[in-house]
Amino acid sequence: MDSKLQRKIERIAKYNCANYVDKGCLLTGSLCVFSIVHGAPSCVWAQEALLPTNPLLESEYYASFKRKSLITKDQCISCGTSFIKRGNAHRFCSDCSAKKIRQSKRESARKKWA
Repeated sequence: MDSKLQRKIERIAKYNCANYVDKGCLLTGSLCVFSIVHGAPSCVWAQEALLPTNPLLESEYYASFKRKSLITKDQCISCGTSFIKRGNAHRFCSDCSAKKIRQSKRESARKKWA
């Protein structure tokens, strides 16, 4: 969250929050989290009671937490279908992966008993 958005929320908290007294929070007994935390401040009271009074500010607040998706897709080396990768070494879709595991076990058993 940028400092401009944080100042807007601080202003709303200062004038509208029932728990805000002298830059402090009556619930926590310390400074208001929107006044001291930089990065990702969150106050349940503010999120449920204060932000809905200003829909534009509320949408801006929640949009500041959106990050790029951690889900990555790739194509299977064997059949070419797309699948969701679960790690950097993930190269095959689930069907081809099961086939490759069976094939490698078969080859390993063949070498062991040959």
